[in-house]
Amino acid sequence: MGFVLPVVLGKFSATAPPANHEVSIARWRELLGEAGFGGIRVRLVADYWWRPACAVEAIGSS
Repeated sequence: MGFVLPVVLGKFSATAPPANHEVSIARWRELLGEAGFGGIRVRLVADYWWRPACAVEAIGSS
């Protein structure tokens, strides 16, 4: 089914549970750190009016 279709369709259904969940960048850093990732870097991709879009890079432990 892919990624985009469930997200878009979820926006139009009042009864369907959400297909996606937004998580703050601070929470992403926390979750990645708890999972053992290091070297976590965040880069701003676009500054949209509702919330900035970011790319998150993390290095796994070996």
